[in-house]
Amino acid sequence: MFAVLSSVKGGVGTSVTSAALALLASRDFSRPTYLVDLAGDQSAINGLSDAHDGLDAWLTSPDRRLTDLTVDITPQLRLVPSGSMSRCDLPDLDGLTLALDELRAHAHIVIDAGCLDTTKAFESLGPRRLLVIRPCYVALRAAVAESTRWDGVIVVRPPDRVLTTRDVVNVCGLPLVADIPMTADISRAVDAGVLPSRLPAALDRSLRPVVGELVVRS
Repeated sequence: MFAVLSSVKGGVGTSVTSAALALLASRDFSRPTYLVDLAGDQSAINGLSDAHDGLDAWLTSPDRRLTDLTVDITPQLRLVPSGSMSRCDLPDLDGLTLALDELRAHAHIVIDAGCLDTTKAFESLGPRRLLVIRPCYVALRAAVAESTRWDGVIVVRPPDRVLTTRDVVNVCGLPLVADIPMTADISRAVDAGVLPSRLPAALDRSLRPVVGELVVRS
């Protein structure tokens, strides 16, 4: 599988969703999974230290293999950390695209793109491009204006929202890939840095079918 997750605004759950999707994909023991962090939060979400080299330095001087950067989250799941790369400016990703092209033949790849528009950068690789969004009027307005960036939507649904998942799907004009209810268990797992070892049931139930579909598609 090869998926790029992104959003139009921060704080909607793109990084947590990416981490959970990668963790579930890594349970397919036929191949390893790489979680590529372009947003900057995956080390914290997965309970890892930030004290390692990252994509910020590698992109300017890719004189070693991308896999040499990786940090193990689990034996089957490896993080490609961001380093101190800016979350606002899209760097030149040609080197990363070439490296991922080599990896995808024998590995699952999940990219946490945050708010970056990586459509053109990875277009030649044909990834599944997923919008992560909450039922929010401001986010919906921005998503509609850029709807060609994605081919599916993952809704992260807090309690007591006026807008519904159906509203999001209808307004975005994108097929629903997953509907994730926000629960206290998710927040606790992230805050404690134990997401890889204690994946909350809401994430497991919502994303397991997505992984199955993406793995078959690959």
